[in-house]
Amino acid sequence: MAYFVGKNAGIVINGQPYCLTDWALDITTEEVDLTTFCSVGQAGTVVGPVRGVNTVVGGIVGGSMTASGPYQGAAPTSGEIYTVVFYLATPTGPSFTQTFLITSVRVTQNVRDKAMLEIAGTLTAIPTL
Repeated sequence: MAYFVGKNAGIVINGQPYCLTDWALDITTEEVDLTTFCSVGQAGTVVGPVRGVNTVVGGIVGGSMTASGPYQGAAPTSGEIYTVVFYLATPTGPSFTQTFLITSVRVTQNVRDKAMLEIAGTLTAIPTL
């Protein structure tokens, strides 16, 4: 599993920069298992008892993202698909660009602290890192 985290960095969602305090990009791959009752897991003749060996032919890529930080008066819309750029230090520095379905947008306010924005999403395309 690839896991990238950028503290005190930010993200750009469809061209709108968000200077957040943290984000996380979690990319996973689920194995595609084609094991059947006839699978022996080895080539050639097998003598004696055969242990089950899975036949894995590839994987289905998926992933999720979270981001949070001070609310700056703008937020993406939950339920929409966006191109999201995760950057490490500045918008022109090292970055990762992915397409996500935004699944959650939360704005919180505490009288003793600043308003906060939390964003979560699900990967919609094969990632390119």
